[in-house]
Amino acid sequence: MQPRVADALSFSRLLLFVPWIISINEGNLWALPIMSVIVASDVLDGMVARRLALASQRGAIIDVVCDIVVIVTAFITLGFRNWLYIVLLVLTIVALLSWVVYTRIAGEMAYTRLGKYNGGVCYLAFMVVSARPWLEVIHLDILVVLEECIIYLVALFLGAAALENYVKSFALHAHRRGRL
Repeated sequence: MQPRVADALSFSRLLLFVPWIISINEGNLWALPIMSVIVASDVLDGMVARRLALASQRGAIIDVVCDIVVIVTAFITLGFRNWLYIVLLVLTIVALLSWVVYTRIAGEMAYTRLGKYNGGVCYLAFMVVSARPWLEVIHLDILVVLEECIIYLVALFLGAAALENYVKSFALHAHRRGRL
């Protein structure tokens, strides 16, 4: 039963994501608490697995797949409201593909300094969007500016992460061929 605890935390993101989409589309106050639980599950799944000495390649893959499903679907959903989220979707796909290339060349799950934070950076954007109904209640007009700033920062981060993956892929491939 214990090995499934961390995996259940990962899968909980998928279950909670549907109510989040509904909350975002309706603009209700539940979006922020739901996204907070989704983010907490992302933080806790790996910690629980390591604490219980249950960390595994399978668990790492489940975590990544759950993050990808949530992030890609969220950017598609938000893209109907603001085209800049479609730009983030494209950058997410580019970063993901660069990670796949790097992982294939490395022959195992490969992590880079920036890459391991991609999910967290994307979740930051979702937290800001989720806070919109709360900020509208107190008539805080800075949200539009804050949201655009976060979008640009996420875009820069994803671009830098993709670049890091491609550079590391090239360096590893060149090193293995004796060219570096």
